[in-house]
Amino acid sequence: TLTTNYIYSIVEDNNKNLWIGTFGSGLVRKNLVTGAVTVYKMNTRLPNSIPQDWINCLMVDHKGNIWIGTYLGLAYYDTKRNSFVNPLKKNVYLNGIGIFSLYEDKQGFIWVGTVKGLFRLSPSTQQWQHYTIANGLPNNTICGIEEDENQNLWISTHRGLSKYVRSKNTFYNYNTSDGIQGSEFWY
Repeated sequence: TLTTNYIYSIVEDNNKNLWIGTFGSGLVRKNLVTGAVTVYKMNTRLPNSIPQDWINCLMVDHKGNIWIGTYLGLAYYDTKRNSFVNPLKKNVYLNGIGIFSLYEDKQGFIWVGTVKGLFRLSPSTQQWQHYTIANGLPNNTICGIEEDENQNLWISTHRGLSKYVRSKNTFYNYNTSDGIQGSEFWY
């Protein structure tokens, strides 16, 4: 059973597990076949535990790993090794900042929406790319990320929507003067 009524994110993995991100009670895994429940909480004595018990977003990547965005950083659960991994060892900038959205694109890049801009991780090289207002985003608080059929990314921010055209490395921004309903989109 859950120990909280505050659920921020839910995803199902390839093994019939439901992963539930809670607001203050950690990460919950419920096996939909057996009903077994496991609760994962931040443990400062374990270097690869989840960064915090306040989970904002979850994502399952193409390998079946569970990515976890919290108010204090990023981690993923390696389902083959049954352990948490901190992918930030080479990117200290992301440690300790709020992660609001996660997305894996069709090319396998992991996109991370934060309060300090948009980050792209290349899992094969472990290289990070950082995008901010200076690169053309309308705002550095990234709430949601989606990909269209042309492999453009649509990014919701606290100041409207942005379309990132990768082939041109350019952001096109839209706000209420373009006919959208408001400036803030959380998903």
